[in-house]
Amino acid sequence: MWTYVGSRGEATLRRLYGRLPAAELYRSDGYRVYHWRPADRQVVGKGGAVNRNAGLRSWLRGKLS
Repeated sequence: MWTYVGSRGEATLRRLYGRLPAAELYRSDGYRVYHWRPADRQVVGKGGAVNRNAGLRSWLRGKLS
């Protein structure tokens, strides 16, 4: 496991992105430094499929409160 610490600038993102495996689709919050990634493989905003574990955790949190 590796860790990378830096600012939210474009140089930091490019160094980190170079170490990540290729993905078919990227999800982001629309931050300005993401403009250089392929637009046809980038989805901006929240929504879409939820990780199964995150959905289960949310359901359990609601039931236990």
